[in-house]
Amino acid sequence: MKKSVILVLLLFSFVSFVSATDCAVKTVCLPTEINILDVSSISNAHVSAENINYMQLCCPRETTGITNSEVSQTCEGINPLNLYSLDNSHIAIPPSTIYLNKLCIDSGVQCRTSQLGCLDTEFCLLKYKEETGFTDTNAHVADCSDDFYSKSICCSSSGSGGECLEEAELCSTDSECCDISQGYTKDQYCSSGQYENLVEKHCCEEGTFWNQQQGICEGAEPCYDPTDPLGNPGICNYLISEPEGYFNLDEEDCIQYNLLYQYHEACCNKNRYGTNDFYFCEIEIL
Repeated sequence: MKKSVILVLLLFSFVSFVSATDCAVKTVCLPTEINILDVSSISNAHVSAENINYMQLCCPRETTGITNSEVSQTCEGINPLNLYSLDNSHIAIPPSTIYLNKLCIDSGVQCRTSQLGCLDTEFCLLKYKEETGFTDTNAHVADCSDDFYSKSICCSSSGSGGECLEEAELCSTDSECCDISQGYTKDQYCSSGQYENLVEKHCCEEGTFWNQQQGICEGAEPCYDPTDPLGNPGICNYLISEPEGYFNLDEEDCIQYNLLYQYHEACCNKNRYGTNDFYFCEIEIL
């Protein structure tokens, strides 16, 4: 009898606790739940906007506050994850310039990512794990009960905790920082500094970066603006054919040597500072 009791206790210790309010991967959702995505399996899975051969990601409407969801390339609500394609897809955590299909849910819900599990005031939407060498992109997903996937998408409905972070607060992902859709005064992202080399990140308004020395979010001046209404696009005065990449190194105004940091910079179109404008980026001259 004692051996049986010990066995039961050991088994219980390896079972992940899942809140009744968490979303779950099921064969079919209950009438009180909303199906926000289709998922190929409960672990090591791909997702789909709609696939009748997949299981369903089911979220309780009343406790999660999710009453509407769709996958599209525009989102006026909250965007907790993106799909590379509409079917049989890996996921990425927004923002992403490659994974353009956005899961969009109610604006009254706030979401973030966590490696430490969700707070008591939050519910788990889904777990995910990236392919080797990737961070918050090119990821498989799993049900919230999966013990082998350490990263969770944690959400809360308005007034239930898990509030977003304001400017200059420490952050780990863009989704933690407040934006206009959440009633904040500005759109923000999680900045790792001008050259994206800081270990500690801070929430900053889009178009600015965290200045570690000054302890503030500092404005970033674009080096090229093809949409300038005055016809003065800035330092670099021409277009490039590629959607992103470095400008021609022969243009002396479009590449510069940074004396302070001892490396070259080029005017390039990257998803920097929370926007897709053109800024000076660190480069290596071969």
